[in-house]
Amino acid sequence: MEEQACYKEGMSISRNFEHREEKETRKLYDIIKRAIVLIQTGTPYEREKATYFLTELFEPYIRKISNKLFRNLHGAQDYFDILQETYTMFLTLLNKYKPEVSAFSYYIGIMLPQHMNRWAEKELVYSNINTLIDVDEYSLADPSFKNAAAVSDYLNAYVLTREYQEFIKKRAERQSRSGTVSQVCYRYFLGSDSCSEIARDLGISYHAVYEIIGKIKKELQQFFYANAFSGCIISSTGIVQKDVTFGQY
Repeated sequence: MEEQACYKEGMSISRNFEHREEKETRKLYDIIKRAIVLIQTGTPYEREKATYFLTELFEPYIRKISNKLFRNLHGAQDYFDILQETYTMFLTLLNKYKPEVSAFSYYIGIMLPQHMNRWAEKELVYSNINTLIDVDEYSLADPSFKNAAAVSDYLNAYVLTREYQEFIKKRAERQSRSGTVSQVCYRYFLGSDSCSEIARDLGISYHAVYEIIGKIKKELQQFFYANAFSGCIISSTGIVQKDVTFGQY
């Protein structure tokens, strides 16, 4: 009963955002933090109530994202399907949240739109492919796209490849003391040159190039772990395959 009263107060503070004081905002964040702890460590009843509270609390934000996606998808998906996907992603991210990394409001404010934008991109590509698959003359379509699982795998790989390339290009543009990092990004991670070839062409040691490659690989571990379309997770031995379906972390 104490938690219910706490959640009720949290909702009241949240809805009064235009007039609330700083101490009320801090109290709301404390209530959110408490709900997160119960979701991760509480009884089934406590988890259920805490999840309901956070879902209700962030409902306006969830609907805001859904409305924007609906406009951007131009009818490729029904609004209520988009809303359901956004709620599902919210719950997924809720269970992945790590309190020691950042405040939940900041985390969900970054991660939810990011993951839903990726989902929307996938839906747009799927819509274009489906137009081809649904024609009567199946001979016009790639045979590998004649079942839903194959299409889903293709789309996941397509979006993941694009985001991997974007990640490496941004990494290459990041300021560094030399141009070696940029060369490694384009020639090793986006190209086919070996560590030895890059070291020889740049006139530097093999070890220097090897260290940069190792550092970027560690950054890629986190990239694949966080990416919605990756089938990988980080383990003590490196990157391993997720034994789950898309969207389930």
